[in-house]
Amino acid sequence: MLKPKKSVSFENVTGILAPDNRHYLQMLVSELIKLGFNARVQVLNSARCGGDAQERDRVFVTAWRCELSGICIPKPLDTHSQGGGDLPNVRTAADAIGDLVHVEPCTGEGQVRYKGKDGNVIVTYNHTMGKNDINNVEEELIATAPARTIRRQRPVKHYSKPRCLTVRERARLQSFPDDFKFRGNLTNQRDQIGNAVPIGLATEVAKVIWDSCYSL
Repeated sequence: MLKPKKSVSFENVTGILAPDNRHYLQMLVSELIKLGFNARVQVLNSARCGGDAQERDRVFVTAWRCELSGICIPKPLDTHSQGGGDLPNVRTAADAIGDLVHVEPCTGEGQVRYKGKDGNVIVTYNHTMGKNDINNVEEELIATAPARTIRRQRPVKHYSKPRCLTVRERARLQSFPDDFKFRGNLTNQRDQIGNAVPIGLATEVAKVIWDSCYSL
């Protein structure tokens, strides 16, 4: 069995903490301890830890080798707050996708060009949507709040337009950069976004692992 030299991390949905599923998590931690690792289990929220415009709770298991003297991977600190304190406010749906509100979705790879507030031309991809999505809406964005968890195929209505979110708008809520191109059909693209760890959250987890284990 391949044994990481310093650390290993796992991510899953909070459903793994449910009574019927918790034994999987316990088994994972137990195996890590047998292999000579310390392990930390933590629930992190992507809106507060990483600044993604999305309220997405995820369970992380972070482990590091016991023989690495002086090393302990801490829990990432919050980078944003719900108001008050010294931290910036959480990013809202409008913060993430507001500049696309007047840009009509298109077909193909969904490439659109438009001028941002600073006058510079912005090029983005995958600004596409399903034609019948609006008939199957399950929730609607609120402009002044982070989105709820962006799931793979759940149609989500725009906060001010009579349509559902495009692939790019979904990706923006996960903090993917505009030049990141999603491939395959619409279902494939939504799956790639919905299955991903939000970029801001993943970055904060990676930072504490790097600073604790690899920057020495």
